Amino acid sequence: MYLSKEEFWAASAQLPAEEVELVDPHGRSVGKIRMRGLTGAELEEYQQSLQVAGGRGGRPGVSYRNAMTRLVAMCAINEDGSPFFDKSEQVRLAQAPSWLLMQLFESAIRLSGMTEQDVKDLAGNFDETQGEPSSSG
Repeated sequence: MYLSKEEFWAASAQLPAEEVELVDPHGRSVGKIRMRGLTGAELEEYQQSLQVAGGRGGRPGVSYRNAMTRLVAMCAINEDGSPFFDKSEQVRLAQAPSWLLMQLFESAIRLSGMTEQDVKDLAGNFDETQGEPSSSG
């Protein structure tokens, strides 16, 4: 069944969201955080944030530095839909334990219609920038 334009706009009116129950490595619940998917414009903004100048042959490259924390920060929301983290907290967020961030990251990529491989391939035909270690796991 094909959607009408009105049905398309109705379907796109709500971004997917879910509560993520954070569980520590010992299986204990530490609480919940609400996550949502990205809009198309936000996904493109995220993709652009991974591109850096100075790749091989002078072409743009890709930096995965803090890619996980940037996506988590974009997708974590309060109950009213407002951002859970503000931009000034992204550096602090990168210092959170990886077991905690991975649970939020996996929710963010799934709700945004991506896979973990998509995150690795976000920059399309650009070469990976070597020498930019990821501090986000």
